[in-house]
Amino acid sequence: MYSQLILTIFIFLGFVQVVRCQNKDNSTDKFDKFVVFGDSWSDNGNTFRLTGGNFPSPTEFYYSGRYSDGPLWSEFLSNVLGTTFFDFAYAGASTDNNQIQGYVPGGGLENNVPLISVPGLIQQIEKFNEFQASKNGTLDLSRTLVSTWLKGKQYFTFSYTNSSTGITVATPPELVIQSFLEAWKKLYSFGIRFFLVLTLPSITSFPFYSKLPSSLSSLLQNITQQHNALLSSAIVNFQTTYQGVKFFFFDFEKFKMQYVENRRGFNNLFDEIGVCVREVTKYDTEEVEGEIREKQGVEKCGDEGQVFWYDLWNFGRDIHKALAERIGGTFKGGWREQL
Repeated sequence: MYSQLILTIFIFLGFVQVVRCQNKDNSTDKFDKFVVFGDSWSDNGNTFRLTGGNFPSPTEFYYSGRYSDGPLWSEFLSNVLGTTFFDFAYAGASTDNNQIQGYVPGGGLENNVPLISVPGLIQQIEKFNEFQASKNGTLDLSRTLVSTWLKGKQYFTFSYTNSSTGITVATPPELVIQSFLEAWKKLYSFGIRFFLVLTLPSITSFPFYSKLPSSLSSLLQNITQQHNALLSSAIVNFQTTYQGVKFFFFDFEKFKMQYVENRRGFNNLFDEIGVCVREVTKYDTEEVEGEIREKQGVEKCGDEGQVFWYDLWNFGRDIHKALAERIGGTFKGGWREQL
């Protein structure tokens, strides 16, 4: 299966340094709305509704159509900041459907289910433009904070069979970051000036990728490093080119490692065994009519607070809440870390 893997590595030779501002910035006084674009880390039910309530699956393991066991970081953060919240994120989204079309299963986790296309980041922004146009200019976007955070699935395409999931690494970081730039330009043209940007965490820490050969770890790590370096450079250039724009930069990888360090009781943090909602087919057995058989289906752990990853791609409610509190506290304390 892994012979399908194709990777084009573009070496980023530059270096962008994060600098710390000396003056406090009471940023929360400047915006009263929070608009979120992205994928399952920020999707509070859009994909659930798109699939007719079939995904995420099993639905009883997920909170009201969210890819977690509770509200998401963006919802928690909006409450912390006291902003009106708008969510345009879709699980499975890429940065641009014209590059790679994002999909989700249309009927749960079973094999050979139909795939449903979802709006990419660029297409989500087009939906937002239609929404704000429907308000006939009554939506004041000058005080709006936006987030454009995706987990990195845009680098990969997937093929599903009745026995395995194939993965192809096909999109270079330059194209992905170019889509972010296009997204920011569109949002800027609408009148938006405040952008919250979170870095991509190490792709090798996603439990899904623990199933890949270890020889691919360095390649996946290169993608993470290139993505974040190019993202930083794009932000610097954007702020130089466009007047009045402000980016708030947050290092999610640093947050993740600090969170884990403070909770040493976590086990199997970054592999498929250490997730809460997991498929059980090969490593668990059960007794059925006197015979020992492999368990089939999906199970949920009993203590979600003891795992970082809720499933192979998404983290749990406690992590979402802690992330929002960290970002919210940074805002309220005066945002010091910028590009």
